[in-house]
Amino acid sequence: MLALFVGGEQVTCCSMLAAQMCQAKGGRSIMTLQFSARNRLQATVKAVKLGDVMAEVTVALPDGQELVAAITRTSAESLQLQPGDRVVAIIKSTEVMVGKEI
Repeated sequence: MLALFVGGEQVTCCSMLAAQMCQAKGGRSIMTLQFSARNRLQATVKAVKLGDVMAEVTVALPDGQELVAAITRTSAESLQLQPGDRVVAIIKSTEVMVGKEI
């Protein structure tokens, strides 16, 4: 589940685990959401590379594996993503490839 918080003119979407942190920043809860995506991975931001339009965000999973997400620069700036931030990687895809060495 995710909670939406309003603070000033911004609306922030936080995982329920991060809800207390959002409230500590002055946000007021306005609704709770559930997502159909089942693949939700706790991660830590390792790097954020801002481009003109897009941002490349590298996150590390607890076991050390890394995922790279391409999101809009506006989203990265709105989330104020910084190395060390705890985040949730939500993966929703109609096509996920699985490979196996044979």
